[in-house]
Amino acid sequence: MTFCTLAIDPGRVSGWAIFIDGDRVTSGVARNAVDRANAAQFARYFAESRASTLIVVAEKWTPGGKFAGARTMAGLGASWGLWIAAIENAAIPKSRVFRVHTQTWRAGVLGGGRGITREQWDMRAQHLACALAGLDAIDDNEADAICIGAWAYTPKGRIAVDGKLPKRLRLGAATCAGWVAGVALPVCQPKKTPSVTPSRSRRPKRPG
Repeated sequence: MTFCTLAIDPGRVSGWAIFIDGDRVTSGVARNAVDRANAAQFARYFAESRASTLIVVAEKWTPGGKFAGARTMAGLGASWGLWIAAIENAAIPKSRVFRVHTQTWRAGVLGGGRGITREQWDMRAQHLACALAGLDAIDDNEADAICIGAWAYTPKGRIAVDGKLPKRLRLGAATCAGWVAGVALPVCQPKKTPSVTPSRSRRPKRPG
């Protein structure tokens, strides 16, 4: 069975990407209702043209995280509500919509590590997304969406999505195509506070 995935990084400016069985077909950025509607309709078109089952995989956030205060969470929730409207208008059933936590997809395709800054996560995502899309530069929101789509085709991603889909739509035990494994990610070291060695004061020499 062939699967088409619409991956979404919701936000005031959202990234989206469409995959067919692990291959990125197209991707972009949504800034308004028209952009969101187009992305959902594009996904439906590609799924129908390839006789594929369409699923949606979107990022989910943890309240109270380092970058998720109350105002931020409220804004993200409102953005996801707008995406839900676009998904419903494209006649995509709710049973085919899956949410994945930020830390989960990052660990799956970008690796782990403590003390990594937001800028460093963005750098990793953009590096991987450019490699998968064959681009020299890419918007950070679009990059996250591509990485979310990539996660959905890793072994752990497949298992996670399987558990949420109706039995007749299960992905099965098909293994990941392995196209993520060949991409080298930049080495990302945690930020360290430089240690300062106190200078020793020297006594002035006495005249000889």
